[in-house]
Amino acid sequence: MQVIHHLRKQALFFVIPAVSMLLALFVFSPSVSALQFIPYKMNFQGKLTDSVGAPMAAGSYNMKFRIYDAATSGTLLWSEQRANSASTGVTVTTGGLFTVQLGDVDFAVLTDD
Repeated sequence: MQVIHHLRKQALFFVIPAVSMLLALFVFSPSVSALQFIPYKMNFQGKLTDSVGAPMAAGSYNMKFRIYDAATSGTLLWSEQRANSASTGVTVTTGGLFTVQLGDVDFAVLTDD
């Protein structure tokens, strides 16, 4: 009986400090925000048409995307340009439809105002 009592005391002698140290490491370690790992990318889909509203032919096109702070006469907040190439351009598919992932230029310049 004394042996079991002695073993319990020894276990508590080691377990309590170990748990305390782990807790202290967890509480006082530098926290890492989950937002640091979120890529700031935005998928954008649209339809490219000519001046009379007809869909553009399939292919790669130069495009510039912009965000302003107002619908008219606004201040430019963000801009990203895509060159006419298969890797960096915007590829238009059937009917003038396209999809592009924007975010090569940092969206962090935009505020929640």
